[in-house]
Amino acid sequence: MVLCHDPYDETILELARKLCRELSVTRHKSQKLIWSRTVASDECSFTPPAFRSRGVRLQLALRGKLTPEEFAPIIASSLVFSYKTRWGEGTRLFLPSLLPAVIVLFVTSMFGRAWDLKTVFPIAFLGCVLIALIAAMSFNRHVKRLKLNADKRSAQLVGRDALLSVLTRIESLKLKDVERWKRSRAQSIIHSKPTVEERIRNLSV
Repeated sequence: MVLCHDPYDETILELARKLCRELSVTRHKSQKLIWSRTVASDECSFTPPAFRSRGVRLQLALRGKLTPEEFAPIIASSLVFSYKTRWGEGTRLFLPSLLPAVIVLFVTSMFGRAWDLKTVFPIAFLGCVLIALIAAMSFNRHVKRLKLNADKRSAQLVGRDALLSVLTRIESLKLKDVERWKRSRAQSIIHSKPTVEERIRNLSV
């Protein structure tokens, strides 16, 4: 993690503040810029509101490789997802998927005495684990859709071409995390984070 306070960083912070104003984001105040190796190269993250100093976190490998203005579309999309996204639909999708687990537990409690518990419990446990995995995958797919939707919403503010341009630029840099994510097809299917390729395709439609 690196903290810097030069004109390059100050310009990015000012752009972040401007985007907060334009998006009417009041829960985040961009007070400092943090360069981190743990942030995805095509995203930015924000210090939780509970912290006194509100920080914007960007990938260290991109420092100096993008202009301050090129960071604006990335910050805008992350702001939309983090502060302007409604999560109610995701909750409604997730809760019904827990119903089979409740049924399994109910049946086990009702007939556990009549059946051999040594047989029933492993089956019930494996059933609950399987249901939990399916529910988590379903929820992750929904989060991915929300992130892709955040791209489209932020493109209305910063311009679709600007967001496409910086995503294409990031992909061309062949950064480790971007390439690793691209190669791991299975991970990209079950995870909530879209790949840079998926983000580009989403904006190109």
